[in-house]
Amino acid sequence: MKKKGLLKKNRALLYLLIMIIKLIYFVAAIAWHESRKKWVGDQRMQRMAKDPIISWSTAYEDLLSTHDSFPEPIPLTEMVDFLVDIWHDEGLFD
Repeated sequence: MKKKGLLKKNRALLYLLIMIIKLIYFVAAIAWHESRKKWVGDQRMQRMAKDPIISWSTAYEDLLSTHDSFPEPIPLTEMVDFLVDIWHDEGLFD
């Protein structure tokens, strides 16, 4: 009988330990995300506020005819939009 009681007590302690570990993990994950947000800032607002790097009047040939770098990296979404527009104009993308 004592053995069953001890087994129940050990199971309860193990369950409690698992719950404490889950709680620590959850709190640490929240703290990590908050810390990361402070470090990288809100990227969505920065992207929306910036003017496009590629001018709307730039032609595909203009990009290929020069080896000059852009003043800053072109975001992937902007490059995809640019290429899709070019492909639409040339009938390559429907």
